[in-house]
Amino acid sequence: MKSVDVTPVGNLAGGMFIRIGYVPGRDRITVAFKAKLDQAKSDCKDIWATAYREYTPDMQETDSYGIITCQTGPDMGGMFLGDDYYYAAMGHDNVKNVDGWWLAKYNAVTWKSSVSPFFYPLATEEGNADPMIAVVNGQIDVSSKY
Repeated sequence: MKSVDVTPVGNLAGGMFIRIGYVPGRDRITVAFKAKLDQAKSDCKDIWATAYREYTPDMQETDSYGIITCQTGPDMGGMFLGDDYYYAAMGHDNVKNVDGWWLAKYNAVTWKSSVSPFFYPLATEEGNADPMIAVVNGQIDVSSKY
């Protein structure tokens, strides 16, 4: 067993652990976490962001780290499936003026968003939402009428 330091680096200060996973396309162990930002060195408007840091399979630090998304909120979490990272956070939809859950998908090799974020209102009477999230044979299915 080996312990490693996952303290955020660069413009990331402090932080809370979210997920750890293996990304086959980079042959890296990736730690994703919520981090407090140094506002002078970040393009995010909020002080918190979701970030990542990578390690080799034998737990050696790499120089690869950065911000995944500026979208953050309470009860956030994520999941690695192969080369994809799925991210969920509670937030607000300014267009519909309702609180709810954001669900997004990122390619964990490039950290580019691979689909538009999906929003599910907490108050279903405020939107025509009937989503289903399921994992079947290692695949996530997100479907909705919203």
